Amino acid sequence: MRIMRFLFSIVALCSVITLLASAVDAATTFVDTVTSKVSTVVCGFYLVFKSIATGVAAVVMVLAGVKWVASENDPGARKAAKDTMIHAIVGLIIVTIVSDVIALVGLGTMC
Repeated sequence: MRIMRFLFSIVALCSVITLLASAVDAATTFVDTVTSKVSTVVCGFYLVFKSIATGVAAVVMVLAGVKWVASENDPGARKAAKDTMIHAIVGLIIVTIVSDVIALVGLGTMC
């Protein structure tokens, strides 16, 4: 009788281990799926933001160039136009670096 109980305990333990292993596998699959969907959404937002930021920076640089040319002999206006152009370039650099920061944080290389 003791041997039967012992064998039954071993079978029950193996069943529990198998159930736990399948639960862990299912949880891993679920986490991978959620991570994939989150990274897809973040990538989509990033690409839209990058496109808008690039367009705005291009318009700002053109307007700053026109202001620079139209400033003639006014050093203050020339400096303001130059500063505006530098700020637009720095903004483009920051937008470009964001994808590397996202990869560094842990969401992976998405875009």
